[in-house]
Amino acid sequence: MASKAALKSKMEAKLELAQAKLATTKARAKVAAADARIDLAKRTGEMERGLKTAQAKLKRAGRAGERRIEQLKGDAQGAWKSLSAAVKKSVRTVAKKAAAVEQAVERKIAAARKPVKKAVAKKTASKTKARR
Repeated sequence: MASKAALKSKMEAKLELAQAKLATTKARAKVAAADARIDLAKRTGEMERGLKTAQAKLKRAGRAGERRIEQLKGDAQGAWKSLSAAVKKSVRTVAKKAAAVEQAVERKIAAARKPVKKAVAKKTASKTKARR
């Protein structure tokens, strides 16, 4: 039968391992969040360029003659569609990355809790046996 000190040491080691896994998970979440911020900044830049293009085309439409209006109207609509698509894609991408990070963190937290739950269950079981 293992000594009380050895069992305590084993449980402490398992707790340290769980803490290390949690720290690793937090670090991975920070990396994923940073990746999402970088991607968001890139997509925001794309959207800003699209918006400037649309604004420039609108300005040209205001100065254009009647014949040019239809062509500029088509150009402006194309720019608007492009801008709308970029916004939608950006929102979807950021949402997917956030969901993936959240799921990964939840899995890691659950995995880190398993050794702690086992250690607590063993300790409870050994206390119950000792009382009998």
